[in-house]
Amino acid sequence: MTLEDGKTYRVDTRTTDRAGNSKDETAGSFLYDTTKPTASINQPLPGSFKSANFTISGTAADPGTGSGVSTVTLSIKSEGNGLCYVPGGAFAAACPAFFGAGGVLPNWTYTPPSSPYSDGVRYVVVAKAADSATNEQTAFGVGTSSNSFIYDTRKPNSMVQGPSQGQLIASLPTISGTASGAALLTPLSG
Repeated sequence: MTLEDGKTYRVDTRTTDRAGNSKDETAGSFLYDTTKPTASINQPLPGSFKSANFTISGTAADPGTGSGVSTVTLSIKSEGNGLCYVPGGAFAAACPAFFGAGGVLPNWTYTPPSSPYSDGVRYVVVAKAADSATNEQTAFGVGTSSNSFIYDTRKPNSMVQGPSQGQLIASLPTISGTASGAALLTPLSG
């Protein structure tokens, strides 16, 4: 018999003894589930910048008539030292190093007790879901289950180059200058 994913099956038994007595019973039913669930990350957004501790969050789903998401785990990798986060500690574990997220499924969250991030470093967050039939997510699409962010606590610098301080002008065709900073999204120009 070939079982189909997402279908519920009932187990019936018939027992017959040597004297020819028989008894029919329904032993129960089970859901056959081979579909892997998926965890999606809402925060951080892919390629975002963060300047303070924040809550990593998302949702999880078990498609079709699956058995339902049972857990979501996270792994956070520092691209500064290539190691993964140890909850409540530092980036000191070999990657991946998955640990449990909190929340009420299908929503999940994790907030480090204090900010473990270092200025100017890029981090990659991976979320993995498992369902009640023990299927585990194995694909982690960028922008869905794998998002990166840069931690930046330095203030940007800017300098006006023109017009010069105290300059007398009859018209102002351009204001120019320079700006720098890891999280500078739009260059300043006039």
